[in-house]
Amino acid sequence: MAHRSLANVLFRLARYEDVEQACRAMAEQWPEDPYSLILLANVRYKQAKEYVQFLDMAFGKDREAASAMLVELFDFTLPHAQGELGLSPSEAARAVKLSEEVLRSLAEDGIAPHHVENGQLVFVARELAAWQTTLSRYGLFPPVQRRPGRPSQ
Repeated sequence: MAHRSLANVLFRLARYEDVEQACRAMAEQWPEDPYSLILLANVRYKQAKEYVQFLDMAFGKDREAASAMLVELFDFTLPHAQGELGLSPSEAARAVKLSEEVLRSLAEDGIAPHHVENGQLVFVARELAAWQTTLSRYGLFPPVQRRPGRPSQ
């Protein structure tokens, strides 16, 4: 848990090279745990590098755990995408073929990538496309909310 916590703090601080190093060390220490591979994939996504190969490896180790981590922990927001033209919730919902209510709920639960600007939910097309494409690759789109106490959709 301490290794995961440190890696998460480094990730939030955008110290991606340090996160990569921590993930590689975790993967050596706990080779069957997909967590480090999911986090490494997320770092590579943030760096605009190829990341799917690491997700494939994580799914090869433990599909159920990797599925939950990809849906609930992978951060598809891109810091440099905030200046891009934003989509309203209704436009974004049409783009990913979900109801606006479902998309809003997924955003509020931290599952759908979004930004908050002037108190309003804003979606970026590039982030939504990566989210939908990546989750679809593993049969996870549309995502089911899995948080404890949440009803499945």
